[in-house]
Amino acid sequence: MLKLIFAATILIASNASAGSIIFRSPTSGTLAAIADPAPTQPEPEQPAFGIRYQPIQVAAGASISIMPIGDVSGYTFAARNPLPPALALDAATGKIIGLAVVAGIYNITIRAAKDSASSDLMLSITIS
Repeated sequence: MLKLIFAATILIASNASAGSIIFRSPTSGTLAAIADPAPTQPEPEQPAFGIRYQPIQVAAGASISIMPIGDVSGYTFAARNPLPPALALDAATGKIIGLAVVAGIYNITIRAAKDSASSDLMLSITIS
């Protein structure tokens, strides 16, 4: 009978609902919940090899000439996805030239390589 009264006392004194788990400390009562630390912001990705492209916005029909920013000597460049129509990439300099003919937003990935290392550079071209 004593065991039954003890079990009833625990259920009455607890604010736990069915199926919930409450952790109790023998010295201080209910243990406080500890929240996960705030997630840290990832560091922004650094440009590969110190080379990068600036986003560009032009009107349809305009001439485009885009050079990568940074020291490009000794690098080779290749487009990882298609360039907008009528634009071409110079593999030795990374320069993109041509005429903006088709309106749209183009997110282009250019692979820069030197020796045995390579990395992708992102370029956004908006033609309106």
